[in-house]
Amino acid sequence: MKIGIIGIGHLGFALAEGYALAGRSGDIIVSPRGREKTALLRATYGIDVASDNADVVRNADAVIVATRPADVIETVRLLPWRNGQVLISAAAGITAGALRGAAAPAEVARAMPVLASRYGASAIPLYPDHAGARDALAPLGRVTAIRDEDAFSAASALGGWFGWLFELTGETADILVESGVEKAAARKVCADMMRAAGTMMAETPEKDPRDTLVQLATPGGITEAGINALRDAEAFGPWRDAMSAATARLQALGRSGK
Repeated sequence: MKIGIIGIGHLGFALAEGYALAGRSGDIIVSPRGREKTALLRATYGIDVASDNADVVRNADAVIVATRPADVIETVRLLPWRNGQVLISAAAGITAGALRGAAAPAEVARAMPVLASRYGASAIPLYPDHAGARDALAPLGRVTAIRDEDAFSAASALGGWFGWLFELTGETADILVESGVEKAAARKVCADMMRAAGTMMAETPEKDPRDTLVQLATPGGITEAGINALRDAEAFGPWRDAMSAATARLQALGRSGK
């Protein structure tokens, strides 16, 4: 499968690197915009750089559009889309209906990969469960199909949550540093602990993560002490507020992109 990427900003660059590091450099063609990044992709990985966006579409079976949400529809409109091709939008908020109207007769899908795609480690919500889109995205991480578009829009707020985890981990690492842990070691052990928790939850998605917390929070232990402090401070209320704010922003982007 030949995969095109339109929009080589931070995310598009991470996607291209993810394919390259997965051994797929020869299957990738990227748009020319972002001259320094595209030159680096070509020099480092031998990735093909198209002459323009139309050249990407003509030469790819699946095309990931990773431009800013406000630019998506105008970017894809009037490009030479064809039957059997799939456009995968990585832009927040832009509906499948709006994409279909701009990219007919290609099929469309929405996905929400994050910068961890570079390491083949992204969580990737996908709507709808399109086989071609799933195959195209698989080298970048773990793809999870979402049942309907409203549910996908809600899951897309995790793109923000992913970013907030860096702030949370930074705060936690700073506490360790203040206690005498070397800075790089503090950051690594925090990241490894987050990875450990994520692995346990990912391996048993049918299980409520809080059931595991019950097992961890032994009476009088450090887990119980910490979780009680968080609950007493109502710390999870602001977290819910942050998710609501991200969801509201996604809805606003969707309305502006219709």
